[in-house]
Order: sequence, then structure tokens, then C-alpha cells
Amino acid sequence: MSSKSVKSSFRSDLWRTLALLRGEELCLADWKRRLGTGFESVSAYLVELPGTIADTFPDPESDLPLIPRRIHDGTFTARPDDPEVTSVPAVSGITAAQIARWHLSWEKIDGAVVGALGIEWHSGPGPFETPWVRGVGVFRGVDATWSALLLLARSSEEALGWVRLLLRGESRFLILPFHDELCADMATAHGHRYAALDRDVRFVKAGRRWELKGAAIGASPKKKAIVGWTQAELQKVKIIGRYNSICFADGFVIDLRRRPKCRAFLDFLLKRCLLLNDFSFSYETIRQDYKDANPARPIKSDHLDYELFKNVEGFGRLFETIDQAKQDFRLLIRPR
Repeated sequence: MSSKSVKSSFRSDLWRTLALLRGEELCLADWKRRLGTGFESVSAYLVELPGTIADTFPDPESDLPLIPRRIHDGTFTARPDDPEVTSVPAVSGITAAQIARWHLSWEKIDGAVVGALGIEWHSGPGPFETPWVRGVGVFRGVDATWSALLLLARSSEEALGWVRLLLRGESRFLILPFHDELCADMATAHGHRYAALDRDVRFVKAGRRWELKGAAIGASPKKKAIVGWTQAELQKVKIIGRYNSICFADGFVIDLRRRPKCRAFLDFLLKRCLLLNDFSFSYETIRQDYKDANPARPIKSDHLDYELFKNVEGFGRLFETIDQAKQDFRLLIRPR
């Protein structure tokens, strides 16, 4: 699908806003006010609660919350809670439909999220007595499976508290609404997978419909058939530090201590490949995704092989070249 036919509605804070509003019941006008430009892409996940009346209705001019009251003709008028202090005129002629409560259907969002991340959806209870740590399915890798949890944390502190409790025991696929580096490092260090919705998925409009897609490739990250790929090409390695050294089973070591950009790129690439369960990649696509995630530290090298990894001994152990002209490669290493 060409970039001209696909439009993206992606605010870096949208998922954090949705987590903050995780249990809210608001009228549609309030949802529009709170979600801003993200409302259109999220509206499919809003469900009406018929026969209900929202606590507030926003003033069309100032967005101040007004208190709705039913009047004799069956419509509603919304006024300030303190009309003697707040000089905002009442809004009249509000219909029952306009003032009805709506809430986010997290069941629908669960299904869209796991589809975008390549997870088999199996809705079930989470490990805690809260509806905001949600069992959403199973991720099947080459050698193992991970039960997936969506952690709808409102803050980094809440996310960290949940992640700490999940470090021990079975390995899981932990999904946060926003990226938190400490949570990511703790989770992956203890053998868990990790994804952040504000980084790894986005809402994409194709035609009249909005869908949730994997941000890295603009499509749902389903495993692709790889022509010519065999198990013999996989190389289990031990990674020392933050990719300071990569140690192979036969004793060969790739030393990247003086190549910080190579280390950062490999770290980003391997996490993305493991997340998508797909190790073939376009260098330009990954380089742009890395730039989006790290705008202060972009990688400017146009070529992976003879610029970014120039003079790195063992390049062929890290990557298989699929098409050098197009800069398409396959990552060969897997962590032990």
C-alpha cells in the first residue's frame, strides 16, 4: 500500500491518554475534547451506555465542564456548577443522545493490539486483582511461547510496580501503553518480552476505516515465509553489556566497544525482530524507525554494510545480505 493512500493518526501521548481514561464514562463531546486529534481513530472502540446521563458536558467555547439538567421538554440544559462565579452561559437544547455516557471497550482494543503485535488473542484474567493488568493471549516464538499481558498503567510508577511483581516466574510478553526504559530493561533482563504501544503500533487509515498496525512495517506484523531460510543459519550468541561484545559458540568475538552507533542499532534491531518474530529487514526502514524513537541520536549512515558497520570483523556472522542495492538484510543472531 502506497504512503499516499495511507494516513496515520498518531500522537505520541495518545496511548498514555487512553490509559489515564481507562475507566471513564463520558459523553461523546467530552471524549472528543479529551482525545483531540486522536478521537477519530479511537471512536470505533467507544461503546454507548444507553439510558445514562454523563456527569458533565463541555462548554462549546471554553471546554469548561458544565452540569447537565433535564428540563420539561425532555432535552437537557448544561450550566456551570457555580453560575454565580463562572460567567459561562448555559447550553440548551442538548439531546439525550448527546449527553449519554460512552466508555472504551478494552476488549475491542485488546483484540486490535494483539493483532498488531502478532499475538494469538485469548482473553482471560490477569494475575492481579485489577482489570487493568489484562491477559490478552499467547505469543509463539521459534523456541518458546510467552503469555501476553497488557498493563494499562497510568504512570511510570504504576507500571514499574506491576513489572517488578511479574519479574519472577513464567516468562511473559509485557505490553505497556507508553515506553518506559527502566521497565523495558528490567523486563528483558529477566527473560520477558516487552512492547510499548506508543512506539510499536499506530492507528492507520486506509480508505474509510482505521486499523491498528505494527509501526515498523505499516502492517500487522505476522510471520513471513522466508525463502531459503534454515535453522542452520541461526547463531545463538552471548551479548556482553549493551552489545559491547558479541560472543559466538565457536569462540569468535565481535568487539563493538568503540562503535556506540553499531551497539545502539543492534539493540534496537534485535528487540524489533524478536517482537515481530521476523528477522528480515530493510535497513532504511529500521533506520527511520530508530530515528523516530531516538530523535536526538539519529543514524546518518546510508548503508549498513560499508558505512555503519564498516571494518567490523564478523559482519557476515551478524547479517545475511539479501539485496545489497536495496539494503535488505536478515539478522542471523539470537540471544542465548
